[in-house]
Amino acid sequence: MNNKIVDVKNNLLHIKGSKIALLFNTFALCALLFGDIWVIVESLKFETIRSLYYLSGGISILPIILYVTLRYLPGLIPGKTLFMIEPGECIIYKRRIIPFFNISNIGFMYSNINWMDYIVVEQNRGRKVKIPTYNIIPHNDCQIVIDHYVYPYMNEEAKQVWDRKIDLERLLEDAKYKREEHKIN
Repeated sequence: MNNKIVDVKNNLLHIKGSKIALLFNTFALCALLFGDIWVIVESLKFETIRSLYYLSGGISILPIILYVTLRYLPGLIPGKTLFMIEPGECIIYKRRIIPFFNISNIGFMYSNINWMDYIVVEQNRGRKVKIPTYNIIPHNDCQIVIDHYVYPYMNEEAKQVWDRKIDLERLLEDAKYKREEHKIN
């Protein structure tokens, strides 16, 4: 696991994004935005008949690029804590506290609308909490953090659901992660 995404402060595990992924996302969003603006500006010169196509395409795609950029902005702050884990107790996201014993399901969701991955935590009463990763936490690292810090304290039903979702053999190959047996008092 990339230990750079887990930072320990005041007995809380602060889960942060990868700096490489942060740089890549920032570069990609800037390239999309400046590229689209360049297409619009160049098409306003009306040098060819295709300028109208460029102008209409640039203007029609601009709201989508602005929407995605605005959705990603909170995650582009270097060193931002995406969520916290209190070992043996709960997950803390914004003002929501999700006790481990209250978790019935943890999974991952990809949104086609804003091209972002989410960690979805479903609680026993059916309430779901979506934690955006802003695509700056690698998928394997998300699985390892949940498996290492949350899994040992979940109830048996939630553990069975998580065991069906996670591929420990692939994590062993890709990230050299092996699940440890935890003894809980």
